[in-house]
Amino acid sequence: MFAPVFKPGGQPSSITRRQNNGLKRKRTEHESDDELQILSANSSASESLVQVTNASSSLPVAQIDPYHVAGMSREKPLPGYPFPHAAPKSKYQRPSSPNPDLDRLNPPLFASKTTAKESKTSLKRQHVENLTAILHGCMLKGDWKRASRTWGLLLRTEVRGRGIDLRQHGRWAVGAELLMRRGRNPPSSINNKSLQTSPTPPRRRLSDPRYEEHPPISDQGFELAREYYKRMILQYPHTTRTQNYFNALVVYPALFNIWVYQIQDRSKRAQHRQTDRRLSSSPSDTSHSNSDSIKPEPDRRILKEELDGAILITQELDPLLLSPPFDSSPVLLHLRGLIGIWISDLYEILSHKDHVDSSYTNTTPEEAVHVPQARQKAEAERAIAVRYLQKARDGGYELSSQISRYVAQHT
Repeated sequence: MFAPVFKPGGQPSSITRRQNNGLKRKRTEHESDDELQILSANSSASESLVQVTNASSSLPVAQIDPYHVAGMSREKPLPGYPFPHAAPKSKYQRPSSPNPDLDRLNPPLFASKTTAKESKTSLKRQHVENLTAILHGCMLKGDWKRASRTWGLLLRTEVRGRGIDLRQHGRWAVGAELLMRRGRNPPSSINNKSLQTSPTPPRRRLSDPRYEEHPPISDQGFELAREYYKRMILQYPHTTRTQNYFNALVVYPALFNIWVYQIQDRSKRAQHRQTDRRLSSSPSDTSHSNSDSIKPEPDRRILKEELDGAILITQELDPLLLSPPFDSSPVLLHLRGLIGIWISDLYEILSHKDHVDSSYTNTTPEEAVHVPQARQKAEAERAIAVRYLQKARDGGYELSSQISRYVAQHT
């Protein structure tokens, strides 16, 4: 009933309390000694600070100035980076060689490492320049085989571990020119002097059979050049990173221009062959013929093939002009306008009855071009050409005076 709240074992005994009190008294006495030592140290430090401040206050102002402590003068501006975190850089630079003039002598008395490296690269650059000069010399002389070999050497040459960049200095166009002329060296018997002194009429000279056997550019050469341009377009597409550098936007005009040239060259050769056949069939007319009387009349079949080739170009070019950035390219817009004028002229020629060959009577319905439809298509292509030419002019392309009059006439 009167049980204690705590257990008897939990209550400390009187003896234990006395021992603890004794320990506490000893610890407090030890701590008091430490406190006395700390207080004495603080008092001595404060006295020393007072002495230092009194001494510093007694120094003159010039010696306390931070510029004087740093060894700088207030009259001169402070040096730049990395000062004050590090010592300023001295303007004196140690020469790379004992005497720079020694490695400039001929022969040099001292060859440094940098001079040796520069000599190697300079020799390679000189080699590239010599190959480039040989390449252009062979191209001017018409020696396309040797020019192709020189081009191969240029492509395999490396300067500082890097090959020749085709995108620089117009080298990409040189490759296409060599592909067009592959295996087509002009015969030595044909030159400008023989053509100028030849008594045959100019039209007869243009349709010389030697040119038909060895044309300047063959159909195979045109195809090789077009495939080369297509590979360049795939290898260097137009992206946001390459929009200011060489990209497909530069190659596309060359691709379509060479395609147009191929179709027109094929049509001209066919017309010259037709003129040869007509002249050979009437030898009496050749004795009295001159440059004014001989005018090759275009055959309907030749014109139809030329028209089909031009339409094939527009089928490749029109989808390209629907997507940016090609839809705002003044060069491509101008090219599309000229192709439209070309197609409209072909439709006009085919629709005119005076240009229908008398021997072309057995035409199939697929090959025949109806006059009303041809005139309607000519008007439609003319309107398309004018629209693209206006876009090119608005985009900053400077039209020729003849094209400007054509646009003003048909607007």
